[in-house]
Amino acid sequence: MTKDLKAEKDIDIDYNKLQYIAFSIVGLILVIFSIPKIITTSVELKHMISLGMEMESVNPSIARFKGRLGSDIVQLLIGIWLLLGTKGILNAINKLRRAGISEE
Repeated sequence: MTKDLKAEKDIDIDYNKLQYIAFSIVGLILVIFSIPKIITTSVELKHMISLGMEMESVNPSIARFKGRLGSDIVQLLIGIWLLLGTKGILNAINKLRRAGISEE
């Protein structure tokens, strides 16, 4: 039993790598979920415009489609930022952690 406890203490976790993986996974999930929503909303919006319902005063659901499309694009951009810009995010987090610590 004591050997098992000693073996568990020897595990060294690199939290920067763990955070890098976590941010990348969250970014990938956001990208994967936003792409089909963007395509679907774009097709629905194009279909409504082709039917002559492009004015928001005539059809208030156009405004909802435009809002949904905008939020899906923002979700895609955040996902890409998390996926590709993880090192910059981690550097900022590490600076915040060391903000009050004097380096001597």
